[in-house]
Amino acid sequence: MNTKTLKEINQFINQLDQKHFNDDYSNCLNDFLTNDFLEELEQEDPEKCFEDIYEELSREFGFFDIDVIYYSKAIKYLQDNDSSFTNSLQLASDHGYEAKDLNCQILANILLNNSAIETFYSLRNQITEFFED
Repeated sequence: MNTKTLKEINQFINQLDQKHFNDDYSNCLNDFLTNDFLEELEQEDPEKCFEDIYEELSREFGFFDIDVIYYSKAIKYLQDNDSSFTNSLQLASDHGYEAKDLNCQILANILLNNSAIETFYSLRNQITEFFED
């Protein structure tokens, strides 16, 4: 196994950002993962690297807690990503929301946060393979 340099890791993270997290409704990985954290990754265990990165993003910084601000943007996001409200209502129910507590911003935020987590988990193989090489 070849240990990655900080420069290589940052280049890889920038590539992930550009391909998967570079839009109006997402945060960027490189804004949340500090060089100090990246230097401490246990690269000999690529799966642990993935889990540690996920934990750092979710626990420490709230990377997956994204808010759609303004009702017009929330409505647009829902129109583009869940026009029937099926997924967002199911996720809201899973999070313990009742219909009387919901509005388009809450639904959009729940859907967006779930989408960010799914996107990150879809990168599991890419991330672990990067640290395996």
